[in-house]
Amino acid sequence: MEEDQKSFKMEIHPEAARKLNDQAEALLREMTTRPISVHPAPAFAPDIPVKAIFLKEDIIGAIETSTVSAGGSRMARFIEEKGKAVGFEGDYYKNFARLCETIQKGNPFRHYVSLNTLENLVFRWSWERYSGATNLSMTDHVIPKCEAAIQEYEVWIPISHLYIQTDMQMGRVTLKTFSTAMFQGLRDSYQSLNIPQKSKTNFNCMIGDMQGRLNGLAAATMFVTAEPSRAYEVALEETEKAVAILRIFSRAAAVPEVSSYCAPYGQKTPKSVLYYLFHEGKVAASHDGGVDTDDTMWTVSANHVQLWAESGMGNFIRLFFEPRPSPFERNVVNSLMVYSRSMLAGTLSEKLVFVFSSLESLLLRDQNENIQQNVAERIAFVVGKDVKERREIIKNYKDTYSLRSSFVHHGRSVEETENLVTFFRNVFQFFFRLVLVQVTKYKTRDEFLRALEDMKLT
Repeated sequence: MEEDQKSFKMEIHPEAARKLNDQAEALLREMTTRPISVHPAPAFAPDIPVKAIFLKEDIIGAIETSTVSAGGSRMARFIEEKGKAVGFEGDYYKNFARLCETIQKGNPFRHYVSLNTLENLVFRWSWERYSGATNLSMTDHVIPKCEAAIQEYEVWIPISHLYIQTDMQMGRVTLKTFSTAMFQGLRDSYQSLNIPQKSKTNFNCMIGDMQGRLNGLAAATMFVTAEPSRAYEVALEETEKAVAILRIFSRAAAVPEVSSYCAPYGQKTPKSVLYYLFHEGKVAASHDGGVDTDDTMWTVSANHVQLWAESGMGNFIRLFFEPRPSPFERNVVNSLMVYSRSMLAGTLSEKLVFVFSSLESLLLRDQNENIQQNVAERIAFVVGKDVKERREIIKNYKDTYSLRSSFVHHGRSVEETENLVTFFRNVFQFFFRLVLVQVTKYKTRDEFLRALEDMKLT
């Protein structure tokens, strides 16, 4: 693979290309032809406002249709043109999907091309071969189109409800702000283009809409060389790690009732209520707004960043973004991702489910172990300084475990509330000591668990 300033070149071994092309040619024999389906009018058509009407003459080119299962999985894919539909369905579609997965998982595609993009290109090639529009092999058709789409992008993924005073570097991700100056720079860049004034006006409207939603908000940014869909996938994966670390340092980690809204834009939104009261044919009252009592806006000052650095955030960043983690480091990161996800939960009961799951996935050898006793003891030996503290931690864990399902059904007593506060503090301290002290000492989870067992005998 070579990359220069003009174009990106993808290289594939000739033998690998031959095998893939042979499989693709075999797929062509599995393409199905059928009449275009005419769907009957629905028995009930909701009175939804019509925003636009497309006439037959407005449609340019062939129409692509898909059939999906009740679970949302695609089962068939067709192109409709000249009175017939051509494509794959049933087992033939599964063969098509498997071939695309095989191609995408191999070099050089997996680094630079998403599965969705690859499926689109291979399907389009299938149609063009069927219709006689091309005689190219699959790889000769697909690779140049991939190369034309691959370039270096700076991906910006907005982070909901997060506002930062200063940029933050977290692995390959840099947290930045959608600033007023940034949007003005975008406007200026479009105004300098040699394009019609109407296009410039449309660009200004688009940028104005962006600014109205995003101005001041934080974004996870990252430079990625790939086609656009894959660039987003790569950046999102790294962004998920960065926001997971941030949530661990938020109030939601320590305060049972508090939820975090720190997530890629659109994944977590505050609850809202909309209702109207009518009286004698008139609107007597209405409400349209949020119901969450938490302060959903999270502002992070430069002082916060400095305090986090002094508290050990750098250890979390190194662990999460380690390019060659040990098996135990991977176990710890997976557990921390689930723990961090607990902070997005909308109810305390959901939050506890995620917290217990994160601990059990890391601290249990298998399903045959006693959950409460073993997990509680292992937390206690990481967090507790002496026998008295360890006994208290074990009791607190068991008490919270036994109460976890009851919080949904009734209010909490003062004692239960205090137990919860202590429980969340213990879990927070467990993960911090694990990352700051324990994780680099052991290569595997078994080594770590054996060390904790040995502590019982000392």
